[in-house]
Amino acid sequence: MKQLRQVCSFLEFDDPPPAPSLRDYIADVAQPDEEKIIAYLEQGIGLAGRSGYLRDVLNPSFVGLTSHTLTDGAYVWSSYLAYYVKKYHLRLPSEVIAHMKENGWKVPNEDSININDLKIE
Repeated sequence: MKQLRQVCSFLEFDDPPPAPSLRDYIADVAQPDEEKIIAYLEQGIGLAGRSGYLRDVLNPSFVGLTSHTLTDGAYVWSSYLAYYVKKYHLRLPSEVIAHMKENGWKVPNEDSININDLKIE
């Protein structure tokens, strides 16, 4: 089985300590290649879904986020991660961004990934 790595963990997403606070990774301005990062996150291949809507953890009055588990065959993330990058300029780990760039900002074709052979860390 291929072990997937989680893009990031945050206390506000109910990840266990020592996960950092999401607030420590948001910025006032867009980061380099932010549109490409968002597009990449939105292209992820679906592994699992969840019904219902979630609240924005930084603005609880906004309800409307959905939660699906996505992958590119190397990393795994929640579908709402793109929302936080877009709205709050959330900074992702540099190794994740380097991986996206190495892939030409495109998630590999679903046919090239054996979903049944993936294991979430």
